[in-house]
Amino acid sequence: MIGTSADVHDSQVFEQLLEGDEPFVTADKAYDSKKHRKMLREHAIEDWLLHKGRKNQKLSRCQIELNKMFSKTRCKIERIFAQWKVHMGLNRCRYKGWSKHQVHFDLMSIAYNLKRAVNILAT
Repeated sequence: MIGTSADVHDSQVFEQLLEGDEPFVTADKAYDSKKHRKMLREHAIEDWLLHKGRKNQKLSRCQIELNKMFSKTRCKIERIFAQWKVHMGLNRCRYKGWSKHQVHFDLMSIAYNLKRAVNILAT
């Protein structure tokens, strides 16, 4: 996870988010670009980016079906961010300085995974 200021669009840090060992990458329509798709092909990463309609060009039926399929995976991921916002204070900046926010993100990830591990082991 990379934190940026509000004036930086998420898609501008796409390359920094890639580690190279991902089997696939899923992202919303903001990341749909030829540059991003080419980058994924070059790294042999499966492309699960949602397709975005262009001006005077509607999505094909295949693209619409792919978007529906990919959205099911993204929904699970977005649910984690929603829990962080509601229960762990991600809804606003609490600290000054990027390093403090990065530590906050890392601790939230650890806490979420510990909570998840307890629930998995309890069943």
